Amino acid sequence: MKTRVFCGIVMAFFMFAFSSEISAALKDYDYKLGSKRWDASWCAYDRDFHGYAVLHFRRTFDLNKVPDSFKINVSADNRYRLFVNGKSVSTGPARGDRRNWFYDTIDIAKFLRVGKNVIAAQVWNFGDDAPCAQISFRTGFILDGASNAESFLATPKQWKVKKSLAYSTTKAAGFQYCR
Repeated sequence: MKTRVFCGIVMAFFMFAFSSEISAALKDYDYKLGSKRWDASWCAYDRDFHGYAVLHFRRTFDLNKVPDSFKINVSADNRYRLFVNGKSVSTGPARGDRRNWFYDTIDIAKFLRVGKNVIAAQVWNFGDDAPCAQISFRTGFILDGASNAESFLATPKQWKVKKSLAYSTTKAAGFQYCR
């Protein structure tokens, strides 16, 4: 708890000390989030879960033809690794805060194939053991099509989630430092 308070004080100091430089750097930043309203909503293993977890999300779908472009928007609380048909495609998202949550837009067309396709994500949240700069609200995952053509993949419809029992915090697993 003391570490989190200290980290918060340090972050507040740097935000205040460098606020004019940050404002200048962001002056020309494009805040447009895309041309469509998101169809997706956050999905999770447990709606009220806030602690340590490693979750696996999965969605299958069929394609009659592989498109030239197939862009998706994806994010997680607090980190993810995205796979398409078994290939690692992306990790993220960039760090943000509770008011400014970031997402990644990825063109996954080159990973798709005619017939059955699988999109999977491993999402993790270190809970109280997370770095103090890693903001979190609730462990979850969100994915949406960047245009209406891909919006059929929007979470949570037809997405499956499973909590991994293969991971635990070092405290819960009874680990201690080597002597």
